[in-house]
Amino acid sequence: MIELIKNNKVVTTFLVVSFLLKLAFMPISVHSDIFAIESFPPLLLKEHVIDIFSYMDKKNLSYFYPPLTYYSFAFFEFVIHFFSDTFLAWMNGLRIADLNGLKGQAVDYIRAVPNPNMLKDLFLAKTPFLLFDIASIIVLLKFAKAKMIKSKSIILWVVNPVIIYTTYLFGQFDIIVLFFILLGFFLIRRNTKLGMLSLGIAAAFKSYPFIIVLPTAIIFGANFKQRLKLIAVAALPFIISILPVLINNPQLLIFTFFPKNLFHYKGALEGWQKYSQLVKYGLLSLSYVLILVLSAFLKLKDKLKTSTGISLVVVLLALTLAGRTHFHYLIWEMPLLILWFRNNLKFLTIVILIQTISFASYKILASQLQLGLFAPLNPDYFGSLPTFNSQVNQIIPYRFISTLGFIVFTFVNIYLILKILTFLLFRAEVKKR
Repeated sequence: MIELIKNNKVVTTFLVVSFLLKLAFMPISVHSDIFAIESFPPLLLKEHVIDIFSYMDKKNLSYFYPPLTYYSFAFFEFVIHFFSDTFLAWMNGLRIADLNGLKGQAVDYIRAVPNPNMLKDLFLAKTPFLLFDIASIIVLLKFAKAKMIKSKSIILWVVNPVIIYTTYLFGQFDIIVLFFILLGFFLIRRNTKLGMLSLGIAAAFKSYPFIIVLPTAIIFGANFKQRLKLIAVAALPFIISILPVLINNPQLLIFTFFPKNLFHYKGALEGWQKYSQLVKYGLLSLSYVLILVLSAFLKLKDKLKTSTGISLVVVLLALTLAGRTHFHYLIWEMPLLILWFRNNLKFLTIVILIQTISFASYKILASQLQLGLFAPLNPDYFGSLPTFNSQVNQIIPYRFISTLGFIVFTFVNIYLILKILTFLLFRAEVKKR
């Protein structure tokens, strides 16, 4: 693997530049999402609260992530506290402020709970993300060594704007999920159960990988019994992690899979807004069932290619049809895009750029998603800056741009879905009986 890097100066250059850029972003930007995940794990360390879900339910708080996420971050924070005397105290202060009624964005929490070592602590908080990012690159290098992707594909990972924004500016932990997805698809070629276990670990951190677990189990399982075994293997990490909830408060089990806030809207949905959600989720559910049926009937020689293609279709459908999506959800497709379009890097580069710009045009509109992310540097200054869209709106109605972005993003996704399905149905090599 080291030889692959040494022999390719272009890849090496991009690796070094992206690494330095990520190091620079880690301490100076933050979204309140990272506080939502980091402020509760100290309960495990200090107060020995094992069932965080029951604790949060008593406090009438939303559950955003499955239990394994909180347990993992408790471990991360246990390590971090050896390098910082202020980190755990800061997280406890943020949680107490939230419980006392403070609601707002990162800038509001920074003002309410000051921390003289904030930049250092933010850097430490994101260090696990950097480690999993490096681990993901190592897996990609293994794919390249096995001639399954081109070594230059790694460039599209290390300088990927969605990965950099989501992980190092925004502070979401999807990079951990992506690592286990990549590892799962790498292992599944030689050890199906181990590969499915890795996909299951990904789903135990955030539940969305379950949408690719089912078709993957169908594709790699030779019969109904084998498919059930593969699904059981993938579900095992999730089942183990929810045992405290199952024992103490089983009625909360649904929220270990679906975030509680998914069932609550800020206002009642009426008219077309209400029915459009029903139509979208209806189409998404029907499409998913059809994809599962297709997975069962496809008998192609390259199961890995089939699985990554079907998985990418499922994720693209979710991004296109799901009613409540955020920009950082776009990161879900990145490992699948790189594995599927491994021989067409120019096309893939164009797709990623168009998707990023078009999706951002109508998803990154609030201050806390733009320059407000840099509030750690100066809360008063960056918290008061106008948004890009508000400035554009003074010249032309920004809704024209956001509508165009929505149309372009939807069109590109539909095009990709049709392109993948056309290949799988008509061009892929069929397995010989």
